[in-house]
Amino acid sequence: MKRFMCYNGYTRIFMKRIELEPALIEDVLRENLDREDVVFVFPTDIALTSWAEHCVKDPCASSVKAVALERFIAWDTFKETYAVAKETGRHAVPAPLRKVFVRNLIEENAAAVLSGKPIFKSIVHPRFAGEADSFADWIAKNLPLLKTWYEKFSRYAAAHPEAADDEDEDYLTLYRRYVDFLGGTMFEPSWLVPDFSETRKKFIIFYPEQLEDFDEYETVFAEADNITAYVLPEKEMRPSEVFVYPDARTELRRTALYIRNIVEKKRACSYEDIALHVPELETYRPYVERELSNYCIPFVIRSGERFTVGSAGSIFEDIDECRKSDYSYDSMRRLLLNGRVPWKNKALNESLVREGNRLHCICNYGDGDVWIESLSKSNRSERELELYKRLKKSIEAVSGAKSFERLRTAWLMFKNEFLSDDEFSVEANNILGRCIAELEALVGIEKDYIEVLGLRLRSPFSFFINELRSKTYRPQDALSGVSVFDYKVAACAAY
Repeated sequence: MKRFMCYNGYTRIFMKRIELEPALIEDVLRENLDREDVVFVFPTDIALTSWAEHCVKDPCASSVKAVALERFIAWDTFKETYAVAKETGRHAVPAPLRKVFVRNLIEENAAAVLSGKPIFKSIVHPRFAGEADSFADWIAKNLPLLKTWYEKFSRYAAAHPEAADDEDEDYLTLYRRYVDFLGGTMFEPSWLVPDFSETRKKFIIFYPEQLEDFDEYETVFAEADNITAYVLPEKEMRPSEVFVYPDARTELRRTALYIRNIVEKKRACSYEDIALHVPELETYRPYVERELSNYCIPFVIRSGERFTVGSAGSIFEDIDECRKSDYSYDSMRRLLLNGRVPWKNKALNESLVREGNRLHCICNYGDGDVWIESLSKSNRSERELELYKRLKKSIEAVSGAKSFERLRTAWLMFKNEFLSDDEFSVEANNILGRCIAELEALVGIEKDYIEVLGLRLRSPFSFFINELRSKTYRPQDALSGVSVFDYKVAACAAY
């Protein structure tokens, strides 16, 4: 059933929606699994995988012994396959290029502030214009939303000409500059109207209210009779139990005990059937792991970790810290004793750290280098001095590279000189391989766009480090048990 609503002179058509309790998803699947033209769309891959596995594990309830996985798809896959916008003669702007554009604009704004004519007055305050690189990622995330903002702002400004403030003017400037930047060769995918022309299949979308960008597609889908959205009931159909704890420690302990009680005493389910959704998982992760381990509850953390934290990718952070702290003792010790990568001469690394401690090489001062000065005066530190000089030269080459291509070359030289290729663990090799794949992608963007458009970066290495910090990976889990997720990513899963 379609719904019509008149709003400010515009008639909007809403797509067919049916209220459904999460516990009844199984009924919808059972009714439609034998219809080969029906495709089930879930908010996340986690949700779709859990329901596909549930149907196979419980054939009595689902009435099938196997399912076609191509009929279980995630929202992002659905958009790419069936609702992609078409644009001929132009190509989509790469996500890292948005950040390069913003960083160049920030530097241009800093120079304009010095001349008394700032480009931005609000989103980057003139007082902080010279050190506004930390705003780059936030501004870049806003670029895909500017078209929607511009259309709404234009309608509002037409009725209220005096309403625009400094923030509105800044976003208007940013929108126009970005349009000029895209030119006739690139386009912003989120600015295009999605094209949905698939009529041979029927689609069931579960709980679109979880999707941040569903509103952009709803008008397009409203004209399609082969799409049905199942949404949460407006009124709660059955009462829910909510436990309120005095503090987080009590909550973790009692949750663990409650899980043990469900599985071992009530025997209502197995550990594999239980999922924990944890807000701020990065913060609470060690406490959740400790509590579950203390009560002998098997578990799997199904959340990605950043490339630069707790893995071989941390060596890039260590190199960056050495450069930023001007080769302080703490930063050198962390780099040289990083056991997540295989050093060629671990004993010499440890010896250099010991000598730095003995000679009090805490930090550099003035224009001197306390490491070189102290190690040179010592009569027993020739090998350590040579290692420090080679290491510093290599770090300077990596951190001071003027392009992504030179950064790649400098890293390969660092790796060949100090790390042992034959001793890399499978995990370390995989993670570093992912890091270098990110760098290779930046090299390609540099050749295809940055050089062609005349853009520049103050520090390609800092940009690369920032990209790694925003990327996550999740190694394949060989264990089973309670699944621990980031909050809401498995909200309509079969657990």
